[in-house]
Amino acid sequence: MVMLLLAACSFAQTTVTFKPNADVGKDARIFMFNDNSIPNNNCAGWNHTTTPRYLNYGDDPAMTAVCWTWGSCGCGMGTARSLIAFEELSTIPVYATVLSAKLTLYGVPNGMNSLYSSSVAEANTTNNSSKLFRITSSWEESSVTWDNQPTTTDVNVINIQSSTSEYNWNFTDSSSNLVAMIQDIVANPSSNNGFMLKLQTENTYRTLVFASSDYPDSTLHPELVITYFLPVCNSNFSYNVNVEYPTVYTFTAESHNNDEWKVNDVFVSSDSTFTYNFEEVGTYKVCHKQTILSGDTCSKCTFICVSDGQSGNDLQEISVSTQQVVSVFPNPTTQDWNINIPLTQSDNIEIVVSDINGNKVYSQTNKCLSGDNNIILKGNNLLNGVYILHIKGQTINYIQKISKLY
Repeated sequence: MVMLLLAACSFAQTTVTFKPNADVGKDARIFMFNDNSIPNNNCAGWNHTTTPRYLNYGDDPAMTAVCWTWGSCGCGMGTARSLIAFEELSTIPVYATVLSAKLTLYGVPNGMNSLYSSSVAEANTTNNSSKLFRITSSWEESSVTWDNQPTTTDVNVINIQSSTSEYNWNFTDSSSNLVAMIQDIVANPSSNNGFMLKLQTENTYRTLVFASSDYPDSTLHPELVITYFLPVCNSNFSYNVNVEYPTVYTFTAESHNNDEWKVNDVFVSSDSTFTYNFEEVGTYKVCHKQTILSGDTCSKCTFICVSDGQSGNDLQEISVSTQQVVSVFPNPTTQDWNINIPLTQSDNIEIVVSDINGNKVYSQTNKCLSGDNNIILKGNNLLNGVYILHIKGQTINYIQKISKLY
């Protein structure tokens, strides 16, 4: 079989960066005192009348994962987690394919870490490995608390290694787990509940601090960079011609997206690949229409000359704009073929001979002039059998079956 390829790009790549500020960002810290010596862990602290587990910290400038003691305010050990969601992901079309994703959380300067004693700095920087979990239920930045915090899943969890400095430590992740989660969120926007930051081991003394979207320095806001591509309507196609049955063609779409095929304006198939028997000698118009997920459509047509294989010109494709009358004789031959190629302008012509399996066995290039060009194709190095002759250049694309006899 011989395949004619019509190449084209079938996707468009885009990179977007989301770095939400306080107006559009969705993040919050949740906190509780988990002192078992106090009934229901309800220590309020800091002269509050309500324990932190029922308080909302949606405008906190920091995202923290903490397990610490708060004896100075009359309470025991406390634990904090943080939530974040990039709601701008909804601007990416649901039919997009995510190629890469990079999440960066920025550390904060020592002003935000001033409450940490230098005596526990080592513990702060060596035992604070954490994790980012995907959140599986809804929450609101202005009302989420420890007590009503959303649920999470362990699927595609992102591990955060222990920080290497007490202040200004940044974390970046571009793992396949992140890509998988972002892809699912893009495809299912209603599932975009974001991520939860928590310590891997919630036990004293450990703390990890990043800037939230409410942090005064906008350069430190959480950042998510996504590269994705959208399918582009591509109606190009290729076809195979059956050498033994020259009226039988197999057509293949270059990309598969809701295909529609017509022969002489009559619908014949909706498959990405199909085989068609033209049955009668003649010239046929074959059209391929494609509809992609965005609703865009495109179509491409080509004219194919079909014969019964007796004339030796059974595999030629006729260009809509140029119809060269190429002659090859004698065919079959016992020695050489004489090829006459008429051209409307000068062209560099490549002559390729392939076996019936499509393997190239011979090729030559000729600089041809406008008008008739006579070329001798030597057959002394070819074994007896059937071959495919392909003549191609900028102004011609011609295919024919040739035979070598004893």
